[in-house]
Amino acid sequence: AYPDIHLEITSMEAEHVIASVLSQQMDIGFLGMMYIQDAPFTSMPPQLQFFPLARYEYCAIIGAHSPLNRYQTLSIKSLLKYPIIFLTEQVQDNLDSYIPYRILSRFGTVNALFADSFKLYGELIASDMGIGIASTGIFEETPYPDTLFKPLRDNIYGQFGYIVHEAAVDTPIIDSFVQMLRKNLLKIKS
Repeated sequence: AYPDIHLEITSMEAEHVIASVLSQQMDIGFLGMMYIQDAPFTSMPPQLQFFPLARYEYCAIIGAHSPLNRYQTLSIKSLLKYPIIFLTEQVQDNLDSYIPYRILSRFGTVNALFADSFKLYGELIASDMGIGIASTGIFEETPYPDTLFKPLRDNIYGQFGYIVHEAAVDTPIIDSFVQMLRKNLLKIKS
């Protein structure tokens, strides 16, 4: 419908997405926003507007035989009594910049363990060496054998969506792109 439009997809950290849309180097940016008690964890400059496309809950991943299995829901404070396992590639050499770690740190001291593969991550959790934190996003069950999801009672969730500069809100090209994206997201869900 728009032959003079050229789409360039670039992957970057959320802070860079925000800065690029704010400076209008990018027309639209996609990112996940995390919330604690319905308050956004990352502040958004007032010139940008965030439009959510999907919501996902955060939960604990525990071993199937964990003593925590007897509880219906878990609090972050109760999880912090155990080591929290992180995938090394998610942390990217800077644990303090990793948002799930920063959120957990608001509730107390985090005893972090690191796994350098998904296989090891799942094995450590299954053997009750620690607990994982994940979003339920696309999984109904944890992808790791002998582990399960436990909901958190601290109202921690994320929203995947897009941001645009206030000057670009209600721009026909962005509106058309987002409509096409929503339609395709619905196809993926079903």
